[in-house]
Amino acid sequence: MPIESGNLFSATKLLKYRILEEWNPVKRWNAQA
Repeated sequence: MPIESGNLFSATKLLKYRILEEWNPVKRWNAQA
């Protein structure tokens, strides 16, 4: 696997986890409580 593809995959995975954390209902509820 080329390094570029590895970096792109890592960036996509990090972005996905960031979105999941941002829109996590439990996390939002705890922040509002």
